Amino acid sequence: MFDFSADRIAIFGGSGFIGTNMIPVLLELGATIRNFDIANCADPRQEVWRESVDGTIGAAVQSALDDFQPTVIIDLAARTDCAEDTTVESGYACNINIVRNIIEASRLLNLRRVIFTSTQYVCGPDLPVAHSEQYAPHTVYGQSKVEMEQFVKQRGAELPWTIMRPTIVWGPWHEGQSRGLLKLLDIGAYAHPAKAQGRKSYCYVGNLVHAYAHILASCNTTVNSRVFYGVDEILPAREWVERFYIAFHNRSLPLMPQWLGCLGALAGDLITAARGNEFYLTSRKLASMGANHLVPLEGEMHLSLDHPYCSDEAVSITLNWYKRWRSFSRGAQL
Repeated sequence: MFDFSADRIAIFGGSGFIGTNMIPVLLELGATIRNFDIANCADPRQEVWRESVDGTIGAAVQSALDDFQPTVIIDLAARTDCAEDTTVESGYACNINIVRNIIEASRLLNLRRVIFTSTQYVCGPDLPVAHSEQYAPHTVYGQSKVEMEQFVKQRGAELPWTIMRPTIVWGPWHEGQSRGLLKLLDIGAYAHPAKAQGRKSYCYVGNLVHAYAHILASCNTTVNSRVFYGVDEILPAREWVERFYIAFHNRSLPLMPQWLGCLGALAGDLITAARGNEFYLTSRKLASMGANHLVPLEGEMHLSLDHPYCSDEAVSITLNWYKRWRSFSRGAQL
């Protein structure tokens, strides 16, 4: 296993889903950790490693890094929703500004690795990805990450950087999935549109964290100035969802006729317009279910490694956490 006992690892945006899973792993591997995030930790037990630092303020980033003197920086900080009623400049500028501040504040540090986190959305669905300079962003969020990657490549030449593009990441501490899909599956209120057969790229968060650790443990020649996808399998969305449904109910996932799916999506559009946040099923989501979003499983952007978690184990861990989260949300202790 990896040994990071000589490392001081600064994580920007470590209070969220991926960071909450990453921090205990890096601690177990011996690293000294500091989480720079203005948000409270999703897991309150991790507050001891958090320092409130606004990554969009250059002077704050400079001061924090000068004080901590990290050997490794992992950037997870970003606005990651997919709002389409805005622009990069007015809604997602933080995704570029945080990276700019990290790069500017890191030039005098003795760093052995900086990992910037991007997204598969730098290329849209139904487009095969041939190389890391190919961009066709999906959503405004995706465009912001294109600009972030380009900034790293242009201005981060002096740094030992690597870019990670996570795919659809799932697992414990993803409260959005818990409040949405997992809750619907749990109460038996989900049916999958029968004709929505899109294939998607997925990664269990435990395997993604292992991929970050693998990069940190790799020699410079194999990961320096490289872009990798965080993915452990590609399969139809229906099959991925059905794993959870069977675990909850011990029977196959019910299917929804196409006409009913279209009708439900239209109703969801109206509900979304009325309340201001997206409903469980909308026309956008229905179209997305039918689209393929595939990333390379070989070649220069594929990180070749053995994943520590198989799908059955990952589903079991996720549902055990979900049940504790569900109890916590009803007033019990997590």
